[in-house]
Amino acid sequence: DILTAIGLCRYIKQFAEGCKGLMEKIVTLFEGAADKLSLLWKALSSAKDKMAESLKDVIDAQSLCEKAGEKMKQLRRSTDGMDRQLNPESPLTLLKSFNQTRFGDSINVTREIDDEMVAAKSKMENAANMIYQEYKSLPPMITDGISDTVDDDDDVELAKTRIASMESELDDMEKSIDTINSADSLQAGKVLYNEVSNLPQKIDACQDMIDVCRDCASKGQLSIDSFLGKWSLETAVSQIQQMCRLVSTSSFMKEVVKHIHRILLVMSRLLQELKQRVKSATNQAQQFLSESGVESKVESMIDSAGDAVADKLDSMMGKFLGK
Repeated sequence: DILTAIGLCRYIKQFAEGCKGLMEKIVTLFEGAADKLSLLWKALSSAKDKMAESLKDVIDAQSLCEKAGEKMKQLRRSTDGMDRQLNPESPLTLLKSFNQTRFGDSINVTREIDDEMVAAKSKMENAANMIYQEYKSLPPMITDGISDTVDDDDDVELAKTRIASMESELDDMEKSIDTINSADSLQAGKVLYNEVSNLPQKIDACQDMIDVCRDCASKGQLSIDSFLGKWSLETAVSQIQQMCRLVSTSSFMKEVVKHIHRILLVMSRLLQELKQRVKSATNQAQQFLSESGVESKVESMIDSAGDAVADKLDSMMGKFLGK
């Protein structure tokens, strides 16, 4: 019995030493897991802080898009009917309705819209750059298996298609404006009238693009709100992907703003050309009236000019307008 007890003690000692080794490995495992969990939560906490910090820029971008959209509606109202003024039953109506300030205001509004959209793009870029750098700094154990590319939704695909078709239209519009500068008065008047007639369509297209940018900013805010929301194992991957989604949305918005800038630039050129042409024709008409002994003010002229003077002026303005 004594020998048996001694033998059992040896086995008990080996078992105890084995348990000790196992416990040491378990402790090491938990220490490593604790370190990784600490690193994980530290990284996610930093990402959360950056997402929260970027929220202001995204909201500001959305606000700037809304302001630009309101000014685009203002531009639509201020340019409404320009084609009818350029092609009236009597060209004298053009002189009566000509308002140099109106043209100047419209041009200024296009510049203000452009400035606000560029500012909105910059706000979204600031947010996206901050989030992208934070995403890249996340440990591989968080981002492994997560794609940093985001598929375009139907709205984005539709907008890209619209942009592609608009680019060729803007090419034609720029060529037409170049033609106005080099053509004779008759041809220039016809081209100018055609482009002014199409101006509402370009303004509406620009309004649509601004709405797309506003939606981009709204989606950016939704991505941040989702990331800052309640986390779970089931939603963790989707929430981390929101970082990539915001970056992708900002990149697309940059492309759209570039297109908006071109639309506004071409419209501004057209309005400037229209202003100069009508102003020149008005000055010529006033000079003719002055030399004819008729009061130079256009309003008084329309009411008091004799038939001969009116016919002569109608003829002169008709040639300018391509009638």
